[in-house]
Parts: sequence; structure tokens; C-alpha cells
Amino acid sequence: REEERSRLVHRTILLRFGAVPPDLDAHLRGLSLDELEALFEAALTAPSLEVFRAHLPAPAPNGNGAG
Repeated sequence: REEERSRLVHRTILLRFGAVPPDLDAHLRGLSLDELEALFEAALTAPSLEVFRAHLPAPAPNGNGAG
């Protein structure tokens, strides 16, 4: 389910803002379902990609975004 939600958030960002930077794409793939649910709402309502990024949770301490 996380992978499906990650794709949905990715597509929403792409449609709203025109591009998904590679670092953001990688960050999305490491998030939990709960985090992705919250980010989906942010992707729908944020007025800019910068505002959307402010909603991202901090990366995991191991640095790969998985956790």
C-alpha cells in the first residue's frame, strides 16, 4: 500500500507543479503509509512545491529515508 500511495502523491505533485525532483521522489519512497496520507493532502492544497516540501517529515537517522 505504501508504494501505491507514494505513486499517487508523486503523480499529484507532477500534475500540480510540473515536475518531481529526484531527491523528493526518493524521499517519498521511504515514507510510511500515515506519512504519505498526510502528504497527499498537502500535495492537493500546497500553493507551491516549496510549501509542499515544508510538510515532509525529516529523513530517517540512517539517511536513506527508510524506516
